[in-house]
Amino acid sequence: MRPWNLQAEKGQEHETGHPMGLMDQSGIACSTQTSQLSMMNFACDVNDTNNNMPTSPQRGF
Repeated sequence: MRPWNLQAEKGQEHETGHPMGLMDQSGIACSTQTSQLSMMNFACDVNDTNNNMPTSPQRGF
């Protein structure tokens, strides 16, 4: 999958979480978030090149 397609998918998954009551992950920068932990992470750099957002839902702890 091309990076911009993947970023579009990640963005849609992230935005779908808001109507379900999910909030953005805390932290003011990508470096303060655990990579791949939540779809509610921020996208880091252009098209999430740092791969901060997962591509599928993660199980809760």
